[in-house]
Amino acid sequence: MAVFVLPSSLNLQQANPTETEQFAPVPPSTHSQATSVGNLSSLSLGTSGTLSGDGAGGTGGGGGQTPTTSLLPGVPPIPNGAGLIPDQYPCVGEPPRQTADPLSPPCVAYYNGNNGGATYPGATAGYVTIIAYIDAGLDTATDDGVDNESSLDGECFDLRQPLPTNAKSPHLRNYGRWQRYFNYHFATYKRLVYFEYCFSSGATAQDREADAAQEYRAYHPFAVMDDGADLGDVAQYADYMADRGVLVFGSQGMQPRSFYEQYPARIWSYLPTVELQAEAFSNYVCEKVVGQPVVDSGDPAWQGKPRVLGFLSSSDPTFPALIEYASLIKQETEACGAHYVVSGTFPHADDTLQVENADAAATYAEENMARFKAAGVTTIIWAGGYETNQSGDASTLDYTPEWILAGDGFNEGTYDDTYQNQAEWAHAWDVTNITYFGSTTNQLCYQAIEQADPTIGDDANWACQFDFEYEDLRELFTGIQVAGPDLTPASIDQGFHAIPAVPSIDPRVPACYYEVNDYTCVKDSIVEHWNPKLYAPIAPEDMAGCWQMVQNGKRYLDGDMWPSGNITAQYSPSDMCNAFSISAPLY
Repeated sequence: MAVFVLPSSLNLQQANPTETEQFAPVPPSTHSQATSVGNLSSLSLGTSGTLSGDGAGGTGGGGGQTPTTSLLPGVPPIPNGAGLIPDQYPCVGEPPRQTADPLSPPCVAYYNGNNGGATYPGATAGYVTIIAYIDAGLDTATDDGVDNESSLDGECFDLRQPLPTNAKSPHLRNYGRWQRYFNYHFATYKRLVYFEYCFSSGATAQDREADAAQEYRAYHPFAVMDDGADLGDVAQYADYMADRGVLVFGSQGMQPRSFYEQYPARIWSYLPTVELQAEAFSNYVCEKVVGQPVVDSGDPAWQGKPRVLGFLSSSDPTFPALIEYASLIKQETEACGAHYVVSGTFPHADDTLQVENADAAATYAEENMARFKAAGVTTIIWAGGYETNQSGDASTLDYTPEWILAGDGFNEGTYDDTYQNQAEWAHAWDVTNITYFGSTTNQLCYQAIEQADPTIGDDANWACQFDFEYEDLRELFTGIQVAGPDLTPASIDQGFHAIPAVPSIDPRVPACYYEVNDYTCVKDSIVEHWNPKLYAPIAPEDMAGCWQMVQNGKRYLDGDMWPSGNITAQYSPSDMCNAFSISAPLY
């Protein structure tokens, strides 16, 4: 076995590009082969401290241990910050990587050197302090599925300590398990990365700014996991922390590039910018829709005729990112020749069921569909935003166009789309950056958290269905590993940007790398087609309908050419169903 060299401060020398690409954290060609997996193993990095062990073994500062069942979630799993001997936790593949996750970094040698001590506020010789900031609404669920009698709003919990009896939230328990899992399997260089798990005190911008101020004074963290971004103004908490030099991780979905550039190398996101996502969808429309004939309308008279395009988008002022998303898509598709004969908007962007406001919504939806039908629109370009009245009123008017949807986190959700009119949605297609979600036990997230606690039970369902918690944590710990022992925002920035641009060939994970002046991970997309007759994995018997992943989830890099032909050219009736569904939008 080779002994892999650990990075120190990542003062990169000139690396061989071919050699660098070989060790990028990208998916292998099969689940058991990892010849193209890894990161930094051959980047000609400097060294610090003393290395021991062999390259197939555990990682320094916590990686490499087999979790012991005697440790409760939240109790430090690595008392002395030192890994066990290499053969106690075999790494995966050749060259070896940290975990079975295709996006995990390479397995590095056991680290027993000097990590530099206090390298940055929140990072000492023994600990890295991270605040996990979570929406207050998640504090009420209990083991029984009933509300907790005592609210935890505004409370924080040190996950180095056993949880108090009133802390009944499965999300809180799962973060303790994630703390254990990632410290065991990733290189943290003799530091325990631990979480102060803080529930928000409310959902307003003022609440979030006040929370940030209080938590900053109390903990002076190295970084925060901003998973409290689903309600209220997502910028307030992140702005406060980043302005004070604290790193911010968490899927700030569809934020503009300027959101990250205001604090370079301080705010990081698994999900891409709104510009990247708009570019991916616009390229698809330009290459697969514009100038091509109708192939998937419910009206036989339109089949084979030239497409007539209509544009549909949200005007919901509470989601300005969606309005910008639609504007970019319209501008970019018109630049390649798209001509929209009519446009329409809808005022609600996240109405999951549309029951309470169905009467109010019916007027605008009916008017939209009547105008689209009268204009002879064969193909609707739906530029983000979720609601169900459009498809329902189109069906009432006996109007069955092609529906081409821009992914936004709701539009590609299996559960959400079972509420669309199924006769209409049989002609729906979406372009999305989500990955493949199979059965619960086959999900990378589930397999990871079950390793941390084999007795986890139903809590695993919360862990793998709550936004992108696992992916965000993987990004955080990858950043800590690629930074090396000298842990600073600059070393994380340099480590992330050393990852080369390599495509993903595994539908479970995206291509993940960081371009110049870019601080977001996902760089590719897939296409899906709705089939109302099939069932997604783990779907109940009464929930028919699924998004079939075209070419079984083959991923295409943003900016690359989509395959030639019309929207149906690569589709197969045997394409597998995706079980992706999410509890909150990405925007």
